[in-house]
Amino acid sequence: NQYIGVFSNYVLSIYKNWFNHYMQMSHPGDLVKIIFTF
Repeated sequence: NQYIGVFSNYVLSIYKNWFNHYMQMSHPGDLVKIIFTF
C-alpha cells in the first residue's frame, strides 16, 4: 500500500528533525516536555 510508505516516510522525517533538535538541547528535561506536548 503506497499510503503506508508515505506515512512511514513522514514519521521518519519528523523523527529525524526531532532527533536533530534534541541533540542541540542542553536540558534532558526538555525531552519530557516535548513528549507530553504531543
